[in-house]
Amino acid sequence: MAESGSVESAQIISVAGSLLLLATCSTLGVRLILLARGRAVAPERWMGAGLILVSAMAFPWILASKIGQGLVGEVRWVPLLIGLAGLAAGSTALAEFTRRVFRPRDGAGTAAVGAIAAAALSASAAVVFALLAADRATSSSDALSGVALTLRFPLIAVWAWTGTEALTEWIRARRRIALGLTSPLTVNRFFLWGLFGVVEFGFSVAGLLLQIAGRTPMNDPVAMACSAGAGLVGSALVALALCPPKAYERWVADSAG
Repeated sequence: MAESGSVESAQIISVAGSLLLLATCSTLGVRLILLARGRAVAPERWMGAGLILVSAMAFPWILASKIGQGLVGEVRWVPLLIGLAGLAAGSTALAEFTRRVFRPRDGAGTAAVGAIAAAALSASAAVVFALLAADRATSSSDALSGVALTLRFPLIAVWAWTGTEALTEWIRARRRIALGLTSPLTVNRFFLWGLFGVVEFGFSVAGLLLQIAGRTPMNDPVAMACSAGAGLVGSALVALALCPPKAYERWVADSAG
C-alpha cells in the first residue's frame, strides 16, 4: 500500500510539473505577442507563437487524441491533426526565433530552420500514414512503434540549437557589461534562456531513451522524475528569463555591480 501511494504521488508530481510548464509557456507566449504589437520586426513574436503552439496546441491535443492509449479505431483524428499541426508550427516558430536573434544573416541558420520544419512535417505525416495503414483493431502504440519517436526529434533539435546559441551569446555579452555596452538583465536573460534550452534538451533526450525502453511517466519512476524535472525546472527558468520579478531584477543588477 505504501509503495502504491508513493507511485501515485510521483505520478501526480509528474503531471503537475508538465501542466505547470505548459501553462507557464502559454501565458508567457501570449505576453510576448502582446508586447510585440506595433513592431514590424519583433523576434519575440516568433518566440511567443512557438511557446503557445507547442504548449497549448501540440501536447494537450495530441494527448486528447488518445494515440498510444487504445486501438487505432479509437484514435480521435481532429485532436490529433490539431496537435500535429501545432507541434510542426511551434517547432518551426521557435527555430525561426533562434535564427532571427542569433543568426539573422547566416545562410546556415535559414537552412537549420528549413530542416527542422521538414523534420516536423515528415514526422507528423509518418504518424498519420502509419495509423491509416494499420488495422482499426490494432493497438495504436503497436501501429506507431518507432514512428512516434520521430515526433520528439524536431523539438530536441530546437532546444539544443537555441540553448547553445543563447549560452554562447551569454559568454560574449558578459565581456560587454564592464564596458557599459549592455545591461546585466539582458545578459542574464541570455543565460536563463540558454539554460532553459539545455535543460529541456537533456530531459527530452532522456525521455526519448526511456520511451525506446518502454518506460513512461505512467509506469516508471525514472520517467516520472524526468517529466517532473522538465516541468518544474523549465517553468522556473523560462519565467525568470521572460518575466522576472522586480526583486530578481534588482538582485541581478546588484550582483553585476
